[in-house]
Order: sequence, then structure tokens, then C-alpha cells
Amino acid sequence: MNEITIKYAKEFISKALALRDSHQKEDILRYNQASYLKLMFDPDTKWVRDHIDGSEKSVHLIRGNRHVVGFVDSCIDSIAIEYEKDLRVQTIFDEGFRQVKEYCASLVRDHVDINMIIGILSDTLSWHVYSVNPTPGLPVESYNEDNIELIEIDSLDIKKPSDKEALLLLDFLPKYLGRVESRFVTGENLYKDFGLTSEYSTPYLQEISVFVREAISARPNYFQMVQNLWHSFVEGLDSTDSSEDTYISEYYISNLGKLLCANFIEKRALLSDDNELEQIINGSFFENRGYLNFVEYDYFGWLNESSLIQKVLPIIHKIQNELVVYNFQTIPQEDLFGNILVQMSERSQRLLLGQELTPQWLAKKVVYKVRDMIDGEEPSFIDMCCGSGSMIIETLKSVIDSIAGDRDPLIVADLLTRAATGFDIDPLAVILAKINWIITVRDISNKYGITALSIPIYHADSLFINTPVTSGKVFNQEILRMKMHDRYVDLPAFLISPLNQNIFDGIVDTCYQHINETKINDDVLYRLISDILNNHETKLDKEQIDAISHFASDLYKNMYDLNIRGQNGLWSFLIKNSFRPSLITANFNGIVSNTPWLAMSKLVSNPYKEDLANMASYYNIKPTGPAFLHLELATVFLIHAIDKFLAEDAAFGCILPETILAGKQHEKFRAGNYRKGTTTLNVDINEIWNLPNDTFKNRAIAIFGCKSPRIQKDVFSGQTFFSPEEVRLEPYHVYHGGNRTVWSQCIVSSAHGIFDAYLFKQGADILPRYLMFFDLQSRGTNYTVTSLNSSSRYAYFLSTMHKGTDYSLPTSMAHKSLFHPVMLSNIVTPFSISEMPLAFLPIQKDSNNCWRRYTEEENALLSLTDRNLISTIKREFSIFKADSTADIYALSVNWRNKLSQQNFTNDGYLVVYGAGGESVCASYVNLSSLPNIPVIDQTLYWCRVDTEEEAVYMVALLNSEQLTNSISAFQPRGRFGARHIHSLASTSLPPFNLADESHLSLVRITKQLISELSTALESTNYLDPNRGSIASRRVKINRILKTLPSYQDYNNACNEIL
Repeated sequence: MNEITIKYAKEFISKALALRDSHQKEDILRYNQASYLKLMFDPDTKWVRDHIDGSEKSVHLIRGNRHVVGFVDSCIDSIAIEYEKDLRVQTIFDEGFRQVKEYCASLVRDHVDINMIIGILSDTLSWHVYSVNPTPGLPVESYNEDNIELIEIDSLDIKKPSDKEALLLLDFLPKYLGRVESRFVTGENLYKDFGLTSEYSTPYLQEISVFVREAISARPNYFQMVQNLWHSFVEGLDSTDSSEDTYISEYYISNLGKLLCANFIEKRALLSDDNELEQIINGSFFENRGYLNFVEYDYFGWLNESSLIQKVLPIIHKIQNELVVYNFQTIPQEDLFGNILVQMSERSQRLLLGQELTPQWLAKKVVYKVRDMIDGEEPSFIDMCCGSGSMIIETLKSVIDSIAGDRDPLIVADLLTRAATGFDIDPLAVILAKINWIITVRDISNKYGITALSIPIYHADSLFINTPVTSGKVFNQEILRMKMHDRYVDLPAFLISPLNQNIFDGIVDTCYQHINETKINDDVLYRLISDILNNHETKLDKEQIDAISHFASDLYKNMYDLNIRGQNGLWSFLIKNSFRPSLITANFNGIVSNTPWLAMSKLVSNPYKEDLANMASYYNIKPTGPAFLHLELATVFLIHAIDKFLAEDAAFGCILPETILAGKQHEKFRAGNYRKGTTTLNVDINEIWNLPNDTFKNRAIAIFGCKSPRIQKDVFSGQTFFSPEEVRLEPYHVYHGGNRTVWSQCIVSSAHGIFDAYLFKQGADILPRYLMFFDLQSRGTNYTVTSLNSSSRYAYFLSTMHKGTDYSLPTSMAHKSLFHPVMLSNIVTPFSISEMPLAFLPIQKDSNNCWRRYTEEENALLSLTDRNLISTIKREFSIFKADSTADIYALSVNWRNKLSQQNFTNDGYLVVYGAGGESVCASYVNLSSLPNIPVIDQTLYWCRVDTEEEAVYMVALLNSEQLTNSISAFQPRGRFGARHIHSLASTSLPPFNLADESHLSLVRITKQLISELSTALESTNYLDPNRGSIASRRVKINRILKTLPSYQDYNNACNEIL
């Protein structure tokens, strides 16, 4: 200890003695200790930070046979500390000791390893340390303060600020507050301690970054090859970070994972010498312990070659030293790396992966549900998008729990390797999933003396529509063109069939094994290949054998030449992993997966886009019309996996986006159209789970079923999870409406009737708002134009703008004729339409009453200030679209002709309702009463009718609870409830009939109701769009509606018609 540290320790003791002698409260004593901890010890040491930051933690206690919530002064992992103000007072000591017993019993009940629990009683000067003495036969759930036995294992009583006692304190505190191997290895702890945004991992990332960038500078061509391969497979990066930053982060995480894995295998925190550390990083450490394919020569292999690895070992040593605080005896019961993997995908914005962490509780429930469906068979499951392995871990655990007694090690090894196979397109996810796999099987492997295990997790696209070593299409092709850097090899597709798996692997291995020797000729290679063919029973004709020989010759020659040029290393890994999905036969008895959730519209420049659409067509689940853009990876992954990987009558459980239930893009999936695709596929869905809203970023469900003929159902078994523990049985009903089918837990009192009396159309895209709506000040025949601000007349646009809030338009001038009133959702409330905002739109009506843009001649006749503003808006729109040629009229205002079709004149009545929201909201306006014909925005659907009676009738039904209820099951749901009304409302309207008294009665009652509502709203500001969100104002107005004298008659009249 240096003199300064001893000086601070003595200062602490002096102050603590004075505080205790003056009977200060325990909080003051604790604060004094925390302030000196960072002076007596390195403030960046993990245990020091934990105890400085430590605060009261709630724990579940048992008092008088009652469960209550209490607070422990400090509870860090397995250490429970109770601070008191003066332990020299016996009554205070006794009460403190009682609380330590209570807290330790709580930790036992929470299934903390009893041998890891330490209880500490202290007043910051007197210290008493206790361990738990286990009671034989007492279940952990039964421990309480009355039956738990604590044994004092150490104590310290500081009496004066001497050098000797200062040294005793400085030795005691790290020994117990900074316990080596006392911190539990959990996903949360790893994320906090070693995640990419953790302040503690920043120095390691910086040092590793220097190492990797120097390696890249030394071998730029090789890194370029790796980068090209990486991007060809995991394309779709839209990152603010460079690809080098992403690569560096993944290299750091992969090495962190290897260090953790080695510690778990050895059941202790290793402090390795250079030789052992090098073996951990290059993988030989794991091979020597029987894990044969854990570390492969992958995208990072070149960095782990002996010529480079010595440079990174000092950094790896530092990371390994930090791991000594973790306990590696106990196997974690969760996916350790899910949070870090999600953080990685968010950081790089890797859209293709659609990654989200599956919580452990949900993965376990899905696995056990599917196990229940396979009638006692041993699991042979597949997760085609395994991520870091949540589902695989839970499947393995379920198999391990069922293994008991004396078993043949080979049989146990077979059960483990067959339990769950995983694929993932993300190479880092594959590494982390393999680590989770090894950790999970560690104890069972040791118990049965298993000496060799191959991990069935592969870096591959399970859809097999993209690989890093192919050029062109791979789905349903007879010949696949393999691309190896700048070389091409034609691969016969029959060779990568399940029947020929061993032949394919043997050829790749043979070619790879001979590239570092003297080049062999075709005759020698042919004999080697013949040996492979002779060792397999596969029947091949002469044409196939010739094709195999030609492929093997080309593969070997190209591998050999690339090796000479220093462009080798990872080809064997990529080839054997990439083609693995097509080498696996359909003999799995279960799928357990959380598929990627990603819509086609997000794949603008992604290689998946065309092939995904083709595969969706192949299975006849490709959406039609506008819904095509919302085609999702999720259902394609599931249907393809059922087809390619499941045996007949096998089961599946899959987590999917909730849009499956009612989204138009999933209509063909719900209707079972996969039975009538290019291939006939039998799928019978029989149960749906509604998952808690906060499980994922978007709402989710889990569906279960079998690969068997579809049984038509009106009701699915269903469960609603409010939390992992709180579940309610709630079936899903199948509702049909026209050509739509939905699955819903709603009980719909009246079916969604389908009528085609009214053709409502969606309004135009008056977007982006910041280039259409401005702060306007009248100046004769012109407006002075500036950007919106919080005091603007149309300030309400600012709260919903996704882009452009920081845009500032230079003060401009424009003629009033260039501005048109716009009808949009913000101003529409039940039975009311507020003042329409003016939008800058250089358009006018043509001879057919259709809107059109100004011609070049008409533009030339405008004033200079008008033309300047038009030019500014056009320029800003091209920036908004990131396209210098972008046309604001074609790509926005008149997109899909939604403006030009607004060809009504200033006569008749315009009925509008909101396109979004949970409840329908409608109103109407007499067009002849308006000074200018409005433009209708895309947030509204519109229809023109001739008479006010028909308009009132339509609005009355649209605003009714009955109509909203009838369409509720058909509405897609988002995180905050139902959304997207669109055409559902219009197709629910029966046609108006002047001869039907019930229709006329509804009109009379509704007019009276509108009059009453108008009067009631005079004393409110609910019609002002600047006075709250549109949703909140509509809710308030609906509350008023229900209190009006005519409302009950109105409700009854709607009931009679609907």
C-alpha cells in the first residue's frame, strides 16, 4: 500500500469514528464510506464502482408467514449488506443481524447458489461477515430468517486511525466487497460491463481498433476480399459507422465470447499465459477439449494467425483479467449475448437481420409447447434464424433435464447434437450461439465423459436465396456459380442435396487439405475423389460422376491459386456453411424460432428483395396490390422452413409480428394459400398466443401447428400473456368479410358486412409537411412565407413532423393563388371539420375538373418571387428524397394519381373519414359553401354524394360504435392498439335508400345530434388542432356526444340499420 492510500484510510477511520460517536444516522456513515472508497482504491475498479453506486434494493421477504417487500441496504450479486449506525449497541446489532438473516434467506429463495451467498453486517468500522450453512432436506423455497443458519467467517473491528488498522481495513474491504468470482454471469451484467456503449469497454475497443486498422493497412487486399464477402451476404447496411467500425466491434465481441467460454469450460476465471491465450483465440483450446467446430477460420481468421495474434494478446489479457470478478461455476439459465447482439445490429442498422432478443421465459415456453406436440419423441428441432441461440439453449436444457442414470456417452452426445440445429445469416450471432451451446452442455458433457461434440449451428441463410460464395441466383437453380474472390466454379446443384452431403463435405475437405502442398495433378485428384465416392453408397450415373470430377478439379485449382496469392483461409468455412441448408433433409420434428421481422419496403437496395418476392410467389403467399410492399420475411421464413426442414406431422412454434392476425399483406397466409402454390404444402395452425406488449419493440404473437393437412377452423385455441406468469385462456375467432379473413380475440356482435355502394378514395400525399405548410402573413395579393414555428397558425404540424422540424425557409413571398385549402385528419372530428390549412401547391383545375400542375409557360408568367419559392421547394424536395431528379408532383403530391382523381366541382357534399386510428371518425361538408375547392390529404378517405341527406346518413353510420365494432377484428394492431381503417369503413356502409324510413329517421336524429353537439362545443377548444392531439380531442368529443339528449335515439337508429 502506498502512503497516500494509507493516509486516506486513516482519514476515513477518523471521520467514521467521529460520526459514529456523535450518533449520526447510518446513511451519513454510508455516504462517508462511499466518498472515501474512491480515494482508498482505484475508482475504475469494478467492485469500487458497484459499491459507490450501490443503493437500496427491494427483496421479497417472509415475515410472520406473510410475503412482504423489504429493502436491503446494499445487494450486489450474492452479497447482502446491512448497515447500522453503531454495532456496539447490542439491540442495534441484534436487529441488524436479524435483517442479514432475512436478506440471505431471500437470496436463497431466489435460487442464488447457497455457497455464493455472503451476508455482511457493518457500521463501516465494525464488520461481520457470514456464510449460509445449508440445512439438509430444506427446500430453498422454505428458507426464512427463523430457519436459516449463518456462520461468521470473518470480522474486523477498527478502533483507531493507526497505520496498522488502516492496513487491516485496506486488506479487508477488497476481500469481501470486491469478491473475486462473486459476480454472476448474466446477459444484463455482460451488457453493462462489456457492451459496446459501456464506459468500461471503451478502452478495449479503442486498443483493438488500433490493432485491426494496422492489420488492414498491412494486408489491404485481403481485408477488401473479406469485406466484399461480408457485404455480399449481409448487405443492407445503412450505417453511420464505417464498415471497419462494425468489423472491429464484432471482432471484439467474438473474442470476449471465447474468453467467457473458456472460463466456463474450466469453471473458473482463467489468467492465461500467452500460449494458452493464443489457443483460446485461435480455437485449439476448444478442439483439445472436444468441441470440434467451435472456432473456424471465418471472417476473423486472418487476424488470429500467429503472425498477427501476438500483437493483440496484451489487449486480450486485460479483458481476461477483468473477468475474474465473475463466477463461472454455475451455468447461466439464459442467452448471455442477446442484448449485445441486438445492440450490434442497432448500431450498424443491419436491416436484413431484423434481430430482436427472445426473452428466456418465452423461448422456454415455446420449446416446451412444441415438445408437448411431438408425443414423447426426443427433440430434433431447428431454428432457421437462431440469433445468439435463445431457442437452442432452451431446447438443449429440456433434453438435458430428461437425461438420467447410466447412459452411453455416444448416445448422450447424439441426443445433444440432434436436439437443435441452428442457422443464422449473421456470423457474429453464430459464434455467440455456439458459445451458449457449449456453456449449456458443459456439465452433462463432463458427467458422461463425452470426448467429442460437433456444434450444429451454421453461418448460412436458411432460405438459401443468398450466399457469400455464389454469383447470381441460387433458389431452384440446376447449376450454382460459385464465386471465390475473382475466380468462378460451377457447382452442380445435385451435389448439395441431403443424399450427397458427405460427398460434398469430403470434396471440400480434400481440396482444402492439399492446397499447402505441391500442386497435385488431375489424376491424383481423381483418385482421391474416387475414394470419397467409393466410401458412400450413393448411386450416381456417369454424367453425375463426370460433373463431380470437373467441379472438384476446378475447386482445387482455384483454392490452390488463391492460397499462393494469399487470398485463402476462409473458403472452406464459407463453402461448407453456406450450402448447409440444402444439405439437410426434411427430418426435423419441430421448429422453434423467432423469425426476422422485416417488410419488403425496407429492402430497397437489398439482394433479398427480388428473391424474397419470388419465394413468396412460389409458396403463393405473395400479397397483391399495395400490400405487396409489406411482404415480410417472417412468414416466408416459416413456410419455407416447414416445407424444407420438417418431417410429416412434425410440429412448429414460431414468434411472428401481430400483423399476421389481420394485415392485408398476410391474407394469403391466413387463407392457407400455400396449399395451392408451386408446391403443395400442408400446414395446420392450431394455437395462437398473444404476447405482452413490452416483449418486443412491436407487438407479437406466437403460433403453433403441425405439418399436416389443414383443418378448417372457426376458432383457434388461444392464450393471452399479460406477463410471463399471468396467462388467460382467450380463443382466437376466425372472421370473414368479403375476400378478407382475420383472426381476432374480439367478440364481434355484428359481422363486417361487405357493400360496394360507396367508392371512397384516399387523399393525396401532401408531403413532406415542412415543404407544404408555412407560417403565412397576408400582404395584399401575396403572402409573406416563413417556416412554421410554435406560435404559427398551423403549429400543430410540428408535433407530428418526422423530418424537417429543423428546416428554416428563407423569408419568401408568393401569390395567394398558389395556396390551396387542404382537408386532413388533424381538422376532422366527429361530425365537425375545423379551419382548413393552406398549402403551397402550384396546381389548378383543368377542363375536366382534374387537378394538374402548372405548365412551363404558366410558370414563366409567374412573378420572380413565385418562381423563386417554387425553385426552393423543388430543390429541398430533391434533398429530402436524396435524388437530384426527384419530382415533387409525381413522387408526392400526385403519387398514384391520388390528386388528379379529385375531380369534383363545388357542388354536392363531400364525406370524409380518417384513414388511421382505432375508431372511425367522419364528417361532411357542403362543397358549395366553400370559397375554394379543397385538396384532400392522404390521412382521409373521401366520397362525394349529391344530397345532404345521404351525406348525413353516411356520416352517422361511420361515427357509430356499431360500425367501429364490426370492423375491429379486421384492423391491424400496432404497439398502441388498433390502427389503419382505410377502406374497411367504406365497405361497411349499406346504401342509402330514400324509401327506407329507418334511413330517413337516422338522418333526422343525426341532424338534431349535430346541432346539440355544435352548441356543446362552443364552450370548448376541442375543435382547435393546436389544442391537443387529434386522438385526445376526438375522445373528448365522443364523451360529450354520449351525454347529449339525442344520442340514445341515434345509437338505436344505427343499431337498427347495422
